[in-house]
Amino acid sequence: MEKEINDAFRSQATKRTNAVIDRIRILTQCSNRNAFQFNNDEVEEMFDAIETELKIAKSRFTSRFSFS
Repeated sequence: MEKEINDAFRSQATKRTNAVIDRIRILTQCSNRNAFQFNNDEVEEMFDAIETELKIAKSRFTSRFSFS
């Protein structure tokens, strides 16, 4: 049973991770300065938001009693 639960996790996590990576690659297309106009503050704001969400997601996988 434990193996099946882990297999389900790995399957879903792989699919969702690949989807996130695909979306980041699509977002990267916005870096084309011939097609888009943006400034450093806008870029920082965008990546700050992404990094905040990543920290929240990562913290949910970390045991609150982990000392490593």
